[in-house]
Amino acid sequence: MKEELLHFIWKYQLFKSTDLKTNEGESIQIIHQGLLNQDAGPDFSQAKVKIGETVWAGNIELHVNSSDWFKHKHHADPAYQNVILHVVYEIDSDRIHDLHCPTLSLSEFMNMNLINYHQYLMQNRQWIPCLSQLHQVDPLSKLTWQNRLLVIRFERKYAQIQLSLAANESDWQQSFYEHLAKSFGYKVNADAFENLATRTPFKLFSWHKNNLLQIEALLFGQSGLLPTIAKDSYTQTLVKEYEFLKSKYGLTPLSKTTWKFARMRPSNFPTIRISQLAYLLSKSSSLFSKITEITQLSELYHLFQTEASYYWAEHYQFDQVSNQKRRKKLGVSSIHILLINSVIPFLFAFGKEKQLEHLVERSIDFIETLKAENNAITNRMHEIGFENKNAAHSQALIELYTHYCKNKKCLECNMGTSLLRKQTLN
Repeated sequence: MKEELLHFIWKYQLFKSTDLKTNEGESIQIIHQGLLNQDAGPDFSQAKVKIGETVWAGNIELHVNSSDWFKHKHHADPAYQNVILHVVYEIDSDRIHDLHCPTLSLSEFMNMNLINYHQYLMQNRQWIPCLSQLHQVDPLSKLTWQNRLLVIRFERKYAQIQLSLAANESDWQQSFYEHLAKSFGYKVNADAFENLATRTPFKLFSWHKNNLLQIEALLFGQSGLLPTIAKDSYTQTLVKEYEFLKSKYGLTPLSKTTWKFARMRPSNFPTIRISQLAYLLSKSSSLFSKITEITQLSELYHLFQTEASYYWAEHYQFDQVSNQKRRKKLGVSSIHILLINSVIPFLFAFGKEKQLEHLVERSIDFIETLKAENNAITNRMHEIGFENKNAAHSQALIELYTHYCKNKKCLECNMGTSLLRKQTLN
């Protein structure tokens, strides 16, 4: 028995509710089980129960074992003085007589099918715990949950953005720039790009707007990727510019070892991505403000059409000439990733924060218009019956797998709880 399962059973009253008695033998009638408390304090609030002939209203605390009350030191915590009922799986200590409230043991009133099925979900090794029973979930319920997962994902990203805003003193431009830079690094160099953005504040670029060379010098210099001895005029100019800007602004560069080049396509090398980011930043000194004004998805794609400077047409790293010469533009698929991972979540967050409902709705419209993501997670989910017709579907599927199925949070998943509740009918 896990405490989270006990919470689930109590929340949905999935036990025989007749002949309930306290540890002292008094009859119990559950009038209202209360509301699950997500904060500190007793587990359920605003509950109402009838014990004997008296109706009590207040909080309820749940534990697997009755002795947990004392292990968790609730007896010394004033927040637990208004608990009207202590609900446990089993009584394992005589100390329950020292409590100010009665104790109810549910072990003999529970459905073992439910408990055994939960144990099965927790122990099986399928990539989705409920894979074998997924066909039992109502298709409409599945689709409704998938739609809800998109909002959950956006809300979770909003919470992350709020942390970034707190660190940046509510500077939306800086926070957006950091998240955007992180997306430029993909998974391999995401942290390195985020550190680069943190060490190179966005406000610096507004002082050098429309000067691509100086913005490249700032980013390449701060990245630590500029060679000590430059062999060509472009690199020499970057080194000279950066030394001046570094002294002027008191900058500290990252270590070159921060970056990863191994097992990557050359077009995704951090050198190429930094140059593309520099070009994007040179186009506007208020990038995020522009995004909030855009009403068409095609305009967003146009805004993020960026390319590495001409030097990188025949280079992938400094001072190493490539056999092939071609301009390194940011591809449509790369823009697609930036929009999904950074731009649209920030638009949603800004709308929520500023109570601008039209921006919240616009962000949802954008994500529903974008084509679906095709990756290992979305493809496998689609194979077992989930819709994946647009980016809203694929983002929901990624949320489902990474935050529910992978971590076996079946008690928080609508499909998992549906299957668990069905066990009480057997």
